[in-house]
Amino acid sequence: MAQYASPSRPPAATRGDDTRIKAVALAPPANRALTDTAQRLNAQSPSGLRQAVAALSDRPVRQLYRSAAPIQRYAVVNGAKVSENEELCLVDTQELYAGADQFAEANQIPGMVHFAPGAQIGQGYVAADQAANLHRVTATLRPNARSQPFYGTDGAGAISSPTTQDIDDNTEYLNAHRRGLGTFNAGNNQQYEQSQIGRGGPLLPSDCDEASVFVTGMAHPEADPDNAPRPGNRYVHTPGGTDADQWAFHFAGIIMADGADHVTMENAGAKESENFSKRLMDKTWFYKMYGTAHGQSFAAAYGADLPGGGVSIQRPRAAEPDDDGDEEQAALIADDVQEQGGSWLDCLTACFRG
Repeated sequence: MAQYASPSRPPAATRGDDTRIKAVALAPPANRALTDTAQRLNAQSPSGLRQAVAALSDRPVRQLYRSAAPIQRYAVVNGAKVSENEELCLVDTQELYAGADQFAEANQIPGMVHFAPGAQIGQGYVAADQAANLHRVTATLRPNARSQPFYGTDGAGAISSPTTQDIDDNTEYLNAHRRGLGTFNAGNNQQYEQSQIGRGGPLLPSDCDEASVFVTGMAHPEADPDNAPRPGNRYVHTPGGTDADQWAFHFAGIIMADGADHVTMENAGAKESENFSKRLMDKTWFYKMYGTAHGQSFAAAYGADLPGGGVSIQRPRAAEPDDDGDEEQAALIADDVQEQGGSWLDCLTACFRG
């Protein structure tokens, strides 16, 4: 929903207000007539000046300002974020409603996730005539799909790779490492594990980079020359390299858009200060809506946790005839391991997942 910036206008004159036009200082030789005119104008209120201008032009009195152009931004309605054309409504982190065009566009993204329309949105968020067009987004995994060398689904759309045992072993390995360092927070870890019980929705990688590839299918990312937040692209937030960084970086896949407003499907890991490691795959993924108004950008959302960093947008690179996505992705992961100075399992703890 579009909102408008407050027009810039002079305040209404009230008794005691110091709202006079400052006298103009003219360099010598000053024109006496201009100086006298400035002094007379200085004694009048802004409303009086408007009357004078109207009299000179023989026109009705009007405000001497123009309304600012509308700012494209989402609005907050009853606690929900509603996009500018009311085609997207984010009620909660996993409760998103969308229009038919948004579903169609999201399902063109070659990722692991399918988006189906569920229940119609309730009252109180969008105009009554628009409510019939918005349905809850139900996310499931595509059957027999694959993302990177690690993630795959069976014919029913359930995760077949990695196995449940693989996920358990990976989690225990990472947290055992923290125990050895004396930095493991058992309370935070228990609270996280309890949050998984009874939670619906699909499993997503908890590593933000891998989650963004999982959602967008982007095996060959490249910089988007327009830096445009289109569905199928992804955000990249690099760190500022300061000790205050809670994570090494953050990535987020864009799934739907309505004008300038757009929604991502993200996952992220525990903060460095929380001192535990999330599971390799979990259900604590979330939707987020971003806009173009002040404070609504991706940079604004994560700047405090990645201070001094930079934000860019990547798009999928068109595959060349000799591209081998698996080998290329494996090489990228190997490079990351060398940069982190540890094993692939250690590398998972460096990504923003919290």
